[in-house]
Amino acid sequence: YLITAFVALTMLCTPVFAYNFNGGELFTIDLPEGFEQTKYSDTSYGFENSDGVLLDISFKKNDEGFCVKGMSEKDIKAYKDDFASDVETAMKAYELQIESEFISCEKVKTDDGATALSSVVKTTIKKGERAETYYQKIYEFGGVNNKYTFTLSTTNEKYLNCLDESFSSIVLNEATLR
Repeated sequence: YLITAFVALTMLCTPVFAYNFNGGELFTIDLPEGFEQTKYSDTSYGFENSDGVLLDISFKKNDEGFCVKGMSEKDIKAYKDDFASDVETAMKAYELQIESEFISCEKVKTDDGATALSSVVKTTIKKGERAETYYQKIYEFGGVNNKYTFTLSTTNEKYLNCLDESFSSIVLNEATLR
């Protein structure tokens, strides 16, 4: 009975991955069951599940030399300040009231050993009487050739950690910038 109970509990705790997604030979990521590809372009992929959780993966030339491994606390603060400036620009351009805050912003390692900048952001967008709150978990990598951004977006905070194991499974097929 104990062995059967142990096996049953182990099966419940083991994440089920539907497939290992290959992003044009640039990267791979394990995606859980239920995430379907909804968009594709030359520089991005989009996925969504039935709970409305979105995963956006984008990549562009790393012309600015984005390098996570060498980021200091001062660099992370400057990154967050740049983000706030971008939010302010968006508010003016789209005539929206946007309140955005970093819940966390830190360097993390993936299972592959790459270093990513992991940020959790809560954003409330108001237009007139209508307001909506979004939660995002963002993993950013600076490769020698490309900058990669993996973004989970949800309106329900309880789904914020649903892709943590997927984020840890990211493998870049190029060296990270050092």
